[in-house]
Amino acid sequence: MATVAGKVIGGACAIAASVSIGGVLLGVRSKASQLEPEQRGSLKSRIQETVLATIKRREIMDKSVKAQHVDLVLTMSSRDYSENAGLSKKELSKINTSYFAGYLFETVETYESSTHRPHVFRFTPNLPVCLPKIDDVPYQGFVFSGDTSRIHDSDARQQILDGNYVRCSSVLPRKDSRSYDYRDEEVIIAGTTDCGKCQDFGKGYFKDFIMASAGMGRRTSIDPKFPLSDTPVLEIEGDKFKKVGDLAEFPESTKEKVRLMQYTLCPFYSLQKTRLSDGRYNEVGAVVAGAENSKVCEALHFGHIRELISAQKKS
Repeated sequence: MATVAGKVIGGACAIAASVSIGGVLLGVRSKASQLEPEQRGSLKSRIQETVLATIKRREIMDKSVKAQHVDLVLTMSSRDYSENAGLSKKELSKINTSYFAGYLFETVETYESSTHRPHVFRFTPNLPVCLPKIDDVPYQGFVFSGDTSRIHDSDARQQILDGNYVRCSSVLPRKDSRSYDYRDEEVIIAGTTDCGKCQDFGKGYFKDFIMASAGMGRRTSIDPKFPLSDTPVLEIEGDKFKKVGDLAEFPESTKEKVRLMQYTLCPFYSLQKTRLSDGRYNEVGAVVAGAENSKVCEALHFGHIRELISAQKKS
């Protein structure tokens, strides 16, 4: 009886295992068919990675990352693709010479992609930039690694396989290739499980956009429909703040100050109606040119509140 029971149990396990493997095989083939042939890699390698992803998923703490981990592994370009594509000399040169002058913004804007798959960036605590270190502290930042179907950075790809990454929702404005409207899209940051890096990425991207709007890098103009382009630009005039435009259009004299890094970004300024707000009040930030002290943001914010209180008393 025990022998018969053992055979029955063993047979059931074998059937379950075969169904599981069959399910993995079908999933791999289905997802791989959505990739270009050169991005797929070997079926054997993809199956192995998918099985390991299923096991690795149990160790992932972040709920969003955990829920989508296996699907992400299934839809990534292959290891062979990332190793053969590699970071090009042009890409490395851009990191070395222009990371602090619009690197993130320009890289995303010039990267041709009609798939709208999430862009991948690798966080690195030691950027390979040609700048002298301050107090011997290396620069931190995000290296562009392609989109999930074309990861050209093998280190970033391995970090994703290891579950060492975060998903950042709605942090990257991108233009839809069909409607030409902008929408906020997801970014995957490899090399960290710190969700705070999403906020750091957003600030870094915003600062790069500011530099690009001031004429740094290759661009000479900014799309006035770009979501961040209606950010107010101000200067200090006497004891008051004077608005001189927004990031789509502001004076050359002010741009020069921005190019010299003589400005402060205030992530939150006030609720305002802006050029792109469709008549609604939105939370907006501000760029204060000619000031390099974060306290200027506090003065700007509370000064505006006082103006609102004064206006209410008069009404």
